[in-house]
Amino acid sequence: MNPRARASRLVAALIATLPAMLPTVASAAWTLALDEAQVVAGATLALTALYAHDGPGIVTPQVPAHPVLRLAGAAGERTLELTRTQAGDAADQPLAAGQFRRVRYLAMLPENVHGTLLLSVPELGGQGVLVQVAPVPRSAESVPATPAEVVADRSESATRQRFESVSAHDPMYFIVGSAGDTNAKFQLSFKFRLFDPDDAGDTRLVRNLFIGYTQTSLWDLQGPSKPFTDSSYRPALFYHHAAVARYGAWTWGLQAGLEHESNGKAGVDSRSLNTAFVRPLIRWGPLDDAHWTFAPKLYAYLDKEENPDIQRYRGYGDFTLRYGRAEGWQLGATLRLGTERHHGSTQVDFTVPMSTRWLGNLNGYLYAQYVYGWGESLLTYNQKTVPQLRLGIMVVR
Repeated sequence: MNPRARASRLVAALIATLPAMLPTVASAAWTLALDEAQVVAGATLALTALYAHDGPGIVTPQVPAHPVLRLAGAAGERTLELTRTQAGDAADQPLAAGQFRRVRYLAMLPENVHGTLLLSVPELGGQGVLVQVAPVPRSAESVPATPAEVVADRSESATRQRFESVSAHDPMYFIVGSAGDTNAKFQLSFKFRLFDPDDAGDTRLVRNLFIGYTQTSLWDLQGPSKPFTDSSYRPALFYHHAAVARYGAWTWGLQAGLEHESNGKAGVDSRSLNTAFVRPLIRWGPLDDAHWTFAPKLYAYLDKEENPDIQRYRGYGDFTLRYGRAEGWQLGATLRLGTERHHGSTQVDFTVPMSTRWLGNLNGYLYAQYVYGWGESLLTYNQKTVPQLRLGIMVVR
């Protein structure tokens, strides 16, 4: 046999044995399966996720407690929140080669979806699964509603839809402290979705448009007549999407819009601002476990006639960083850097859920807030305040 033929046979033998020589890489994707391929709108959807570890070593796959379920069909796309049940395997146990993990999730389907839908869970990866959703059946023996009942039903439905369009915006809390005189600080914040997200004719931009309102007040509890020292009123029109994209452990969201801020006073105490802002929402880590959140709010002043040098004390951004669990304690800090040297402010927040085995099933969070720097209120934007620690309750964070 000539040398060239012998070399060719040797190369072919090496190629044939190469797959056996390479290490096997474990699959990081889950396989989704439905209990039933056909369900009815408004009913409970049961979904099973299966993770098979077919590689070397030991792994512990991340099992989110409330992942997002995407439903894509001819009428468009929408999302639901899944809830992990107790059925299935233990979520935090490691897997050896050849073992698998099985997890059960449940979700309530809306009554206004039907047809063939492709279901997928981005946090789990893998391929989607098809489901046939039948419309809500109408009873053949049902008695036709009277005109008054129809009007009442429509009114109740419209009221419920408007209520569901209102949600919390910034944190809401009530705290008390003392830095000389006893004082309180509280904040209320809501947002209202302008358009129905279920309307397939709306674009994603329109579906995520909101009107917001936030009020922050400082209250002197020791002075004569217990006056409000100052209040800040912030109406806003903005775009908000909590999860624009996901890349592995990273989740990217976005807020952007226009905001007005004023203190409602007249004369020399009047303060007001108009700003355009953009606020990336960057999260790293499993959302059902301890994770980081970085949310810098960057703004440009459109009108600051009543406080023309406010950028010297407030700068052009609020830089917020938080760490903790969605259902546990959280520690965060917000930093402002003024354009003037050594000007700015720092706010540190620490919250702990009140629902514990010692306090019972209470809502809300125990809240500690530390503030130091320039301009805690809009009225005192160019004044440096003494360090202030306040304690109280946070309703929404």
